[in-house]
Amino acid sequence: MSEEKGGHTMARQAVTRSHALRRTLVEELEAVGVLPGRWRQVFTAVPRHWFLPDTFWSQDGDDSYTAFDRSKDENRWLEGVYRDSAAVILLDGDPQTDPRDQIEAKLCCERPQVVARTLVDLELEPDNKVLTLGAATGWPAGLIRAHLRGGEVTNVEVHPGLAARAAQSLARFQLDVRVRVGHVADGWAPDAPFDRIVSASAIQGRVPRAWIDQVDPGGLIVTPWSTAWGPGGTLKLRKDSTGSAEGRFASDGACMACDGGEVPPAPGLVPPTGHPAQQAVTSLNLWDVLGSPDARFAIGSLLPDTRCFGDVSASVGRAGGRLWLVASGGDSWAAVDRTGDPEQKHFPVRQFGPRRIFEEVSRAHAWYVNRGSPAIDRYGLSVSPEGRQQLWLDSATQEVPSRNQFPPDQVSADRRVRPRKKLERPSATAGP
Repeated sequence: MSEEKGGHTMARQAVTRSHALRRTLVEELEAVGVLPGRWRQVFTAVPRHWFLPDTFWSQDGDDSYTAFDRSKDENRWLEGVYRDSAAVILLDGDPQTDPRDQIEAKLCCERPQVVARTLVDLELEPDNKVLTLGAATGWPAGLIRAHLRGGEVTNVEVHPGLAARAAQSLARFQLDVRVRVGHVADGWAPDAPFDRIVSASAIQGRVPRAWIDQVDPGGLIVTPWSTAWGPGGTLKLRKDSTGSAEGRFASDGACMACDGGEVPPAPGLVPPTGHPAQQAVTSLNLWDVLGSPDARFAIGSLLPDTRCFGDVSASVGRAGGRLWLVASGGDSWAAVDRTGDPEQKHFPVRQFGPRRIFEEVSRAHAWYVNRGSPAIDRYGLSVSPEGRQQLWLDSATQEVPSRNQFPPDQVSADRRVRPRKKLERPSATAGP
């Protein structure tokens, strides 16, 4: 067989393989109920592999990553493309290095199931004018374009290289989408107003005013949400004729923050001065709290200016660890340690600065527990014509309070933070 014929044969095999993998993925999505009606045809007709780069990482459920390189093994690369998992795209750096070590250099093409749920939430009509934001590869914009029979689609991406590649892929397959370079939070005023606005990037704590202004009355905004404590589901917001908007959350969300997000520096390494440290003890297992998306959503909403970080460098036991809680501005922090003993019931806490950060977290957690540990889909958001945004639980009459407003919910006796004694300013890396 000549080299040319061999190349054609391999290409045909790759096409056949991609068709089979795509059908399998579509069947999986249909089985979980996320591809109703016309969307099944659309996901079949617009292949994901048209839009992904030749090298990407697949994000697995256990926070690990698997690399896929088309030049090394095209069949394996195609298998990675059609997994129901997020595809992490490295903008620079070594493509063979784990993305967790290059967090500032990555973007994400969401897992197909999340994309499908988000697009179904748009409730598209045939002639809608749609703005897609931060879609990176352009695949979601292509799916929307294929779903519409008329209408218009504008896609805004902050990274010029990704925008150019998305425009190339869309044009190559005759998907008429206007691709623009700009900040996701700004929307795209030149083409406004829109019937639908959908973001692939998570916004933190507040819907950009530009989106509210650029969507028509009766129109929808669908966007992933996050708090300082992590992803917080997807918000579906409808604007009314008065300029107000209201909607509820669903539990699915995106893996990247708006415009790629800001990666904060490692906290706690230089504790603030001017306030004595306080040593305390608590039975609230913060590691268990972090394992609950619903608890993280509640605490992150009540304490939007407080972040939680892990510190694996702390020498507090073979299987132990340290969590840092840091207030915006860095004037207050807390460190919580565990020994690694699975039977550990009490956790040492050190608090430093004018605010008692761990005590605030403990009260926020009590607020969450005392309201029945509500799931993310019990929350909603209202936006007034003047721009005031208010998170609520179950109904708009039950507002979620801010840090300075939430009541001193009763913390059970075994969960109270009990001060032990004042200490000198501790070393950031010293053990408990």
